[in-house]
Amino acid sequence: MDDRIKIGDHWYVREGAIKEMEEITIDPTFTRGFVVEDDEFCFEFSVIEFDGRIAMPSIEFIDKRPEPWLKPEHWDNANWMKRVVSGDTSAMMELEEYNLTAEGLQVLRLVITLADEKGWLDD
Repeated sequence: MDDRIKIGDHWYVREGAIKEMEEITIDPTFTRGFVVEDDEFCFEFSVIEFDGRIAMPSIEFIDKRPEPWLKPEHWDNANWMKRVVSGDTSAMMELEEYNLTAEGLQVLRLVITLADEKGWLDD
């Protein structure tokens, strides 16, 4: 019964000393971005910041129409994004599987345009 102690009429398990946690370091990745959301869709645009440079643009797309919501899609090709804005046929064909409404497509184009105006789609 060495690992137990009695206080009054109650027995307790003796706890050992609390060990110091070993120091850890983290290497965070900083991002910049914005979200545009309505009742049907959510577009989250983000870029990663490396030493003051912007890289790796991506859009997380959520279709909120079905219940439960579908798994988010991720689009991370800046050239494809620019082609969506210009109405490129192949880019539009790739979007068909997401069944965006006309308004949803317009919002997506505005999201991409805003990111481009901020310089986040530059190579």
